Amino acid sequence: MQVLPENVSQKGEVKMMHNQRPDADGYCLASSYEESGGLAVKILIRIDRELNENDQRTLREAQDMIWAGVQKETLRLNPETAPKAAEERALLLACFPAYCYVEEIPNGYCNQFCCAFKPWYIVTTPKGRIKIGWRKRVINIDWSDSAITEKGKDLFPTEDVTVGDTYIHAYGYSKATAYLRRLILGKELPKTA
Repeated sequence: MQVLPENVSQKGEVKMMHNQRPDADGYCLASSYEESGGLAVKILIRIDRELNENDQRTLREAQDMIWAGVQKETLRLNPETAPKAAEERALLLACFPAYCYVEEIPNGYCNQFCCAFKPWYIVTTPKGRIKIGWRKRVINIDWSDSAITEKGKDLFPTEDVTVGDTYIHAYGYSKATAYLRRLILGKELPKTA
């Protein structure tokens, strides 16, 4: 087990430093964040007064921005990221029985660095625009910007998933394909055993 400095928790939480002894150049450790075996960020500051709550909030925000930016760039540089994103795009679009245009948009569920390369899509179909993308372990399908007027509960009365007036969550690509065929082509859902 890795031993962490006393100012860093096991979960990698931000710890604000108070009354630290300045180094030879007069800097004190103002905040620190470290993940077990991962990225560490420390902010040094030289100031002739005590840090107040506003200072601490500013330091936390700066530290979070640095951490997320470095993590996002690390993810972008990972050679597996682009091929995975292309594969996910292809699998999502293969669920549609017909479409004529695809617009990539930021992830509609998560705006953190971990989802920066997991975009959602607005797909123009014969029935209008349908938004699709992963939300945790389900595929979110939203037809609110389409010509489809039926409500989710009427279109999918027997589905045991989250269903709103103009959206449904699909557990996997085969369910997403069935839901989109129902929405776009009016096909009944396949009977399940």
